[in-house]
Amino acid sequence: MTRLLAALCLVAVSSLAGAQPGKPVRMLVGYAAGGGADILARLVAPKLGEALGQQIVIDNRPGAGGTVAAGILARSAPDGLTLYYSDAGFVTSPGIFEKLPYDPVADIQPVANVAALPLAYSVHPSVAAATPAEMIALLKASPDKYNYGSPGIGTLHHLSMELMKKQTGIRVTHVPYKGAAPALTDLIGGQIPLAITSSTAALAQATSGKIRVVGLTSRERIASAPQVAAMAEGLPGFVATNDLFLLAPAGTPAATVSRISQALRGVLAQKEIADVYLAQGAIVEWLGTEEVTARVRRDIERWTTLAREAGIKAQ
Repeated sequence: MTRLLAALCLVAVSSLAGAQPGKPVRMLVGYAAGGGADILARLVAPKLGEALGQQIVIDNRPGAGGTVAAGILARSAPDGLTLYYSDAGFVTSPGIFEKLPYDPVADIQPVANVAALPLAYSVHPSVAAATPAEMIALLKASPDKYNYGSPGIGTLHHLSMELMKKQTGIRVTHVPYKGAAPALTDLIGGQIPLAITSSTAALAQATSGKIRVVGLTSRERIASAPQVAAMAEGLPGFVATNDLFLLAPAGTPAATVSRISQALRGVLAQKEIADVYLAQGAIVEWLGTEEVTARVRRDIERWTTLAREAGIKAQ
């Protein structure tokens, strides 16, 4: 009888939490295997699976800046068995695509924030700027003289510069590339004087002196690169991090969402996870469901307004 009662209690708890023991959880990633988001997802997935008592399987669905993966998530059953390890592409897409295969507010439920990945503003060593303030002053003094490279039109990197242009009045010409690697190659070669890429890629090149990282778009300096200023030091309030967060289909039971969110919180509290993330240039930053939902909604509005004002459309 004792065993029966215990079993019944376990079933009740599992039902409330929306768990389905034995069934694997599919974690979508909107980019190809080996990319930054994929690496970070694969670092946290095993630990999260242990915490949930369920295997987590990474499912790479690249395409259209993450909108392919988000569309799959929106069409998935709201049972806690499908999650999306998303990046900022989710909050920038509504402003640059005329039509999405999902409603980012009505069809998708934010679960928790995972980390923040700063962008890096870098210059060729020949450029006379070593700090955010010096870079802004240089660009202000020479309107339309300088070009800058980014991983592509409508990316957070592109939008971050549009935000800076709006806040400072600088005028620079955008040179979109198909990814960060070719932009950095041209920056190293001197074909462009300025580039905006992930901090991970830029800091790796800066150690050799091939480029100079002027500033990172995090709120403050990061522990893995304390010598590099935050862009906010030269432009107060300027923050444009590539946030990484978990999403679930709308309609997923609140108990299930809470269970996953709290399990993730425990995983991210582990020093080994935080250290590995930091080594990849990402700052662990857990936010619960209510907080991350508010931030996602706010960021969608922020970047949509900016993209439309600047006339930016996906190509």
